[in-house]
Amino acid sequence: MLARRSLTLGGLAALGMTAAGCATRTPARLEADGSYCRRLGRRPRQKVACTPGSVPPASADADAKRFEPIPGALGLYVLRRRWLDAHRVVELQVDGRPVAATVPASLVRVALAPGRHTLAVEWDGQRTELSIEGAPGDVHAIELVGSSWFWGDRFVWQPSTVDDLRRRAAGTRLVADASLR
Repeated sequence: MLARRSLTLGGLAALGMTAAGCATRTPARLEADGSYCRRLGRRPRQKVACTPGSVPPASADADAKRFEPIPGALGLYVLRRRWLDAHRVVELQVDGRPVAATVPASLVRVALAPGRHTLAVEWDGQRTELSIEGAPGDVHAIELVGSSWFWGDRFVWQPSTVDDLRRRAAGTRLVADASLR
């Protein structure tokens, strides 16, 4: 009886480790043209969403992930990182101006003029907006939460804290570092 239980537990442990290996995220890497692609699994050909152009260098990525205030500007940090994120590119707009193409597991940093601003994304004829307001030195940490189900994709804005974004930004890539001052 004890040998059978040990064999069963050993088999379940091996199955669990195998499943955990399949579920691990692939690290953020750049393509040869400088773009960033979000991949599924470990096979290199399974790209699901790529930025249309090259992304900022690794030094800007490390700097942005400190989530510090931007001197003389309203700092905006938009993170896209959820388990069931919609695998599509969506364009982040600020006050009707395109700022960055976001993909799953991506981060955008924008320096804005102090005041009131409207963030928006559009997909499949749908649109979601969020208004923010701030003074110089303020920091807004926001998640763009995408979900994909068999009946369609959905995106919503979720205000967050800098500490939470800092923790969740591991494994993401800075895809845009813009200034709209």
